[in-house]
Amino acid sequence: MPDLIMASYGEPEDPSTWSGTPANLIAALRRQGLDVVGLDYSRAVPALERKLRGLTREVRRRLPGAASVDEGLRTRAARTRSAEWVARQAERLGCANVLHTGTLALPMRRVPVTQRHYLYTDTTWHLWASQSPEAGSLDPVFVRRSDDLERRAYQQVEHIFPIGAYVVPDLVEHYGVPERRITPVGTGLNAVRPFNGAKDYTSGLILSAARVRSSDKGVGLLAHAFRIARRTRPGLRLVIVGSEANAALVGDVENVEITGFVPREQLQRLFESATIFAMPALNEPWGLVYLEAMACKTPVLGLRRNALPEMTDDGRLGFLVDDPSPERLSEALLDALGDQKRLESMGNAAQERVLSTYSWDLTAKRIAERITRS
Repeated sequence: MPDLIMASYGEPEDPSTWSGTPANLIAALRRQGLDVVGLDYSRAVPALERKLRGLTREVRRRLPGAASVDEGLRTRAARTRSAEWVARQAERLGCANVLHTGTLALPMRRVPVTQRHYLYTDTTWHLWASQSPEAGSLDPVFVRRSDDLERRAYQQVEHIFPIGAYVVPDLVEHYGVPERRITPVGTGLNAVRPFNGAKDYTSGLILSAARVRSSDKGVGLLAHAFRIARRTRPGLRLVIVGSEANAALVGDVENVEITGFVPREQLQRLFESATIFAMPALNEPWGLVYLEAMACKTPVLGLRRNALPEMTDDGRLGFLVDDPSPERLSEALLDALGDQKRLESMGNAAQERVLSTYSWDLTAKRIAERITRS
């Protein structure tokens, strides 16, 4: 019988599920010696609902401003149905440990006495609702009920593994989770390889990325700031990868290239050639793309919120902006691009920190040690 079940919405070992996070984590847990089985709890959702939600995702892909919260998946009935399906599969497989990637299959009506459930998560509902531009369009009753369901979910799990340490205070103060039941564990990298060559910091190329949730990732804010910055440095260029739909948020700003999906090698070259990676995300719970840029010696620039301060050692290894306004962001861009020696020093130090601090094997080791102690 398996040691651990990994439960996610979407096939856990498919690299497209949650940007490959479950797949990378399963592989690393197996390297720790655990027998891990992946469960896709979207199978608990009737076929018609899956089709409708697929259409919803397609709308979000084409319209970056469209809401990304799937309210249907967050209802109490849907979450309970998914949770109890997962529990039944664990019982069928004779597995006592279940690791959830997110809370959409929690809470259940009753946790089986033979099972221990764990949670790997990038944020809390309370943090998301307090920051996301989308939250203001949601029914306040829905927001409150979702928060109540999150609280119940946290009460049911044995231990919570937030990706970032910044999540810990919210779990303790807002949800009342004892700190002894929380262990921040981080992530590793995905497709991008560390860059070991000599890097040119003179190109003035600013790179950004937004495949989904473009409003959350600050695409419009960055475009406005870039327009202002070009009044001082007309030769600046901005490339935004991920979705051609980002053009709707950029408008007629010159020297901006919008790409859709790019092959892995092309993305690698962009990270290596960019002078700076800028993503002034209003609500980005983790931002693995920041780490990928840093691994390529590309300094990052973003807002001082969520995980970016801990990734950059509170700004020592990146540029943090306190005020999410185009004017302040433009000033930060010009300041960052104005000192090539600083960019080089920062890029080298950032890469060293990422490679020594963030890896899937370290994440899996922290999780495995806790689960095997339970």
